[in-house]
Amino acid sequence: MTSLLPGCYPFFREDPFILKQAPSIYAIGNQPAFETDLLEGQDGQRTRVVLVPPFSEMGDVVLVNTRTLQVKSVRFGIEPGWASG
Repeated sequence: MTSLLPGCYPFFREDPFILKQAPSIYAIGNQPAFETDLLEGQDGQRTRVVLVPPFSEMGDVVLVNTRTLQVKSVRFGIEPGWASG
């Protein structure tokens, strides 16, 4: 088991931040750039890790095929600062 946030609020019966199984997709938002990697565990489990940049800054949308875990990034043409108000 892996704790995502060790040392957080004390949970006495079960820590909701501990993953008991490897997820198929692990997406992390607000990253500086789009990146992805496919990790394989000792028991053959596969997890697609996807770093997703802020849409308001980069204009990237990430598409994941949940059956094959293939990933595609699509960039929309946005003007710099369009979301800043």
